[in-house]
Amino acid sequence: MADTPKLRQIVSSSQEVISQDPLVVAANFVTLITGTRRPNIWLTGLREPTACACPTSAGVSFRFDSEEGVSGIFYFFPDFAAVQPDGEAPGRPPIPTKMITDRVAGYADALDTLLGTTPRPPDLKKQPAKRSGLAWILKYL
Repeated sequence: MADTPKLRQIVSSSQEVISQDPLVVAANFVTLITGTRRPNIWLTGLREPTACACPTSAGVSFRFDSEEGVSGIFYFFPDFAAVQPDGEAPGRPPIPTKMITDRVAGYADALDTLLGTTPRPPDLKKQPAKRSGLAWILKYL
């Protein structure tokens, strides 16, 4: 984390090479800085958006695929983003939205649009997400 210019360079590189979509760039950034077990997962896209919730807010989760063949779930919430690769033990920490917006151009607007346009069941805010992969994130909130 101390080498912020290097992280910015990596994010810029992924933005040019993998996608211009700020959500994909942000997902790669989060995956990179939380990846102590598998640091070299480069997402090629996000698919299957699904409304989800935690005790503090409503968000959107996506399935992801990577160049390395790893897949999993990526979570976007107003205050943080988090990743859970399939087959990996839970434990990657959520990354605060401020940290992402400071490094990924266009992320704040893309996140607002995503959270504002994803259809939500009426009772979703009352029920926490039922995905087991999200349970570990709750300890950080």
